[in-house]
Amino acid sequence: MKLIFNEKNKDHANLICGLIDKSVKIMICSSHFKKDILELPSSPIKVASDRNVSVEIMSNRQNTKPETINEIKQYAGISLFVTLKRSSYLHSKIYYFEHENGFTALIGSANLTKGALSTNEELSVLIEDKLNSPQHEEIINYFKRLNSVFISVFRLGTCIVL
Repeated sequence: MKLIFNEKNKDHANLICGLIDKSVKIMICSSHFKKDILELPSSPIKVASDRNVSVEIMSNRQNTKPETINEIKQYAGISLFVTLKRSSYLHSKIYYFEHENGFTALIGSANLTKGALSTNEELSVLIEDKLNSPQHEEIINYFKRLNSVFISVFRLGTCIVL
C-alpha cells in the first residue's frame, strides 16, 4: 500500500497517465466527471484514447453535464455510464488499471476533474496485486454491483440519448 497525494510534479494525473501506459483495461468510478479534465497537459482521457486503451467511466447523471458528454464522445475507446436512478448517488472514487502482470487500483477522494487530479488536497491509496487475488476479486465485484444502477450514455463512441 502506498499513499498518493497531489504535490508539485507528483500528482494523481501524472500517476494515472503512467499507469495507462501499461494497461490493457481501465475502469474509473467517480462521483464528478467534468470536461475540465481535458485541459490537463497529461489528461488521462486523452492519453488513454491516444494509446487505444479501453476505458469505462462511471459517474453520476447530475454531475456529468451534457457538454462533458459531447466533448468526451470524440475520444476513441471511451465508454461512459451514468447513474440510472435519481435516488442513487455514486460517491466512490476508484481508478482501476489491469495490465499483463496484475492490476493497480487507486482508491480515495479524487474525482475525475482537473482540480482533483492536480491541485486539490486529495488522498488516495495505491493497491497493486495479481489478477484473481482476493483484493482483485473484491474490486471487480464492486464494479459488477454498480452495473445495476448505471446505464450506458455511450459505449465506444456510440451515443445513447437519455
